[in-house]
Amino acid sequence: PFLWLKLPESWTPGDFARALDGRGVHVTPGTAFAIDRRADDQGIRACFGGPISREDLRHALQAIDSLIDEDPSERFNQVA
Repeated sequence: PFLWLKLPESWTPGDFARALDGRGVHVTPGTAFAIDRRADDQGIRACFGGPISREDLRHALQAIDSLIDEDPSERFNQVA
């Protein structure tokens, strides 16, 4: 089983996956599944196949929920 989550336009799938990784939650950017550039890959895939406790699942879903509402531009510093 897995969850396909469409992201807001403000997030790129790679940036979102990296930000979640920093919170201990691992997902796959939708771009990994795109077969051509026209594909709608503005999402992430979260798999639930391994052994996981309810508390781990709750932590992962809360991390996704809180991150999706953040503004990704606040996470990066401009250098130029």
